[in-house]
Amino acid sequence: MIGKYECKEIFDNYEPFFNALVACTVLSNDSSDAYRRDAEKIVSLVCSAYDLGDKTHRAFDSAIFGTLCQVTTLSDCAAVKKNEGESDRSEEDVLLYLKSTVLESLHNISQTMNFGPYQDRDCFDYTYVKPYQENMRYSKINRAASCGIVVAAREAAIMQFLGIGCERDVDSARRRLINCVYWGDIFSVYLLAELYRSTDKREKYENCIKVAELCDKYLHTGCTVLPDEEKQKYGSEACDDYALISTILQDVIYANNLVRIDFSFIEAINSSDLDYYQRMKFVNQYVQREWQEVTNASTSPSRKIGFR
Repeated sequence: MIGKYECKEIFDNYEPFFNALVACTVLSNDSSDAYRRDAEKIVSLVCSAYDLGDKTHRAFDSAIFGTLCQVTTLSDCAAVKKNEGESDRSEEDVLLYLKSTVLESLHNISQTMNFGPYQDRDCFDYTYVKPYQENMRYSKINRAASCGIVVAAREAAIMQFLGIGCERDVDSARRRLINCVYWGDIFSVYLLAELYRSTDKREKYENCIKVAELCDKYLHTGCTVLPDEEKQKYGSEACDDYALISTILQDVIYANNLVRIDFSFIEAINSSDLDYYQRMKFVNQYVQREWQEVTNASTSPSRKIGFR
């Protein structure tokens, strides 16, 4: 049972709790000791990224690894939602409903996304409980991430950052998080900031936290041009980074009904050879695909290319 104190901590910190719940559910719908050991690392990472205290951390653990573990499959979701029209639902009922919607949304990925030839639909199939083995789980999530599914790319980054199911690889985690950040994922901005903090890159951490705060405040309002007072408060670097993220969200992702991360596009606009105005030009002219010139080879190789 989730107590009133735990519920208050959770609802007062809803966004980080929701993100932790999603990340733990993507990791597995198992409830074994091995799963809990690795999922607890994820909750700790989220709490650190959002600068949450021990009491909030304990409330997250209590809910995610306690009562909410009752909801692991689609049949559990159906049982939770059977009485969804009732008006006297408790806060615990609300959290059980939240877990069921998370699980159903993740399962929907396996039903609607074209994974391509090398991805495993079973990665997001929640019709049954899949025994958790960290290396197998990382392998499946890593393959799913390769076709641009944001939640999979972010999860693969988390697992690489923490060394769950793979060797710890901070550089690969950083690159993946940057892809998610440019695709408008605010959670990934906080995770990227935490990665910078853990590697003693103080300036990058401080700028990333400013960008995260701006995204929290403005990204879902459709605002791409920040008020002058915010530019004075947060500085030009953070405001420029926010403007790029928000413009990609509005003018590329929403305008073209995109779901998957366009890795080539992100690689192009993140090139160190471009200045800010060139990046914005490529964003505004995404459909024309002039940005592909950045990732194309600038010279013709002298040797023959291909497998023979």
